[in-house]
Amino acid sequence: MGASASFLAGRFPAPLLAGALILLTAPGPSAAERHSANRAEATTIHILGEFNGWDTSLWTTDPGMTHVGNTWVGNFSVTPWFVAQGYQQFKLVTDRAWDVPPDYCLCPDRLNEYTTLSGPLCLVPYGLNVQMYADLPGRYEMVLDETLMRYSARLIEPFTAAITGLVRFNTAFMPLPAAEVLVSASGTTLTLARAFSDPVTGAFRVEGLDGGSYDLTVSATGYLPRTVTGVGVAAGGTTNAGVIALDRGCTSAWTAIQVVGDFNGWNTAVPSMTQINACQWEQAVHVVAGCYYMKFRTNNVWGNDYGTCAVQDPGCGVPLSGSVCVVNGENALGKINFPVTEDYLFRLDEAQNTYSIQPLATPAARRTWGSLKVRYR
Repeated sequence: MGASASFLAGRFPAPLLAGALILLTAPGPSAAERHSANRAEATTIHILGEFNGWDTSLWTTDPGMTHVGNTWVGNFSVTPWFVAQGYQQFKLVTDRAWDVPPDYCLCPDRLNEYTTLSGPLCLVPYGLNVQMYADLPGRYEMVLDETLMRYSARLIEPFTAAITGLVRFNTAFMPLPAAEVLVSASGTTLTLARAFSDPVTGAFRVEGLDGGSYDLTVSATGYLPRTVTGVGVAAGGTTNAGVIALDRGCTSAWTAIQVVGDFNGWNTAVPSMTQINACQWEQAVHVVAGCYYMKFRTNNVWGNDYGTCAVQDPGCGVPLSGSVCVVNGENALGKINFPVTEDYLFRLDEAQNTYSIQPLATPAARRTWGSLKVRYR
């Protein structure tokens, strides 16, 4: 008998002691049971999440989930954009207000848990979002069981409509970029789906849509974006949006561009290049003589970086000027031969999809760099 049991044995009769031991060893309530005590009778519950833009106007425009006994039933839609994110966050909001009374949220003992289409919920004031993974675009039914404090969801209508089209670039400049096509419901700004045009043919196809009316925003590096509104598509059907022409011009998609490469250890903490005008960037960098791979890294994250448009050259044959393309992968620019240890002026022109690198010791580089004094190693 352990020390705690010996202590009790000397002070309580055996029957009472047995009961005490049962009380001491019985498991405690689950998180759902602990937080169900917070439950008050809700008059409305709405499903709000990333997939509908956390749209609180639904509190007045939509009646919310249907209440039957101890369960609530409602529908929500997940579009391709949110399927691609890997998971979707949501809450079940009670009585058309955040947090007071408490909403159905992630249970505190299940932090960082990603559920598929079912899981426990807790009534928690100012609680964290539930993280669910719906892996197909479509309309889902969600059931909340207030007795079990659990939700479950199921796909009831897959979205299979599609919009196709052709992007044309009004220029002879080569190579042509891939255009990004963003889709939103007509008159709204919430992105529902994304596709890229083929850089050779210009063709694109956006799949996984519900029937409805959509706006398409088409953009590409070095070109002015264009929005096509009111593209209608029937449920399960396909609509051809026709040819969408983009004109040369530039509005940079980036707020920061960094020069990173072998010469600075791919240091992602270096400052951004200086934006000289809409789509031209410059930066002075001290480089020790040698042959290096490099990239122009955008918005302080890896992904849509400027790199080589062709096959990498491991033999140090890439010149100090040439073409760049937006790449999402390992296509670093290089290897580039830096003949001397020097401060070099790196230039990136998004409008022309070109780069150039000049030693600052040259008169042309000094004139261009002017009064800008920033450099890094």
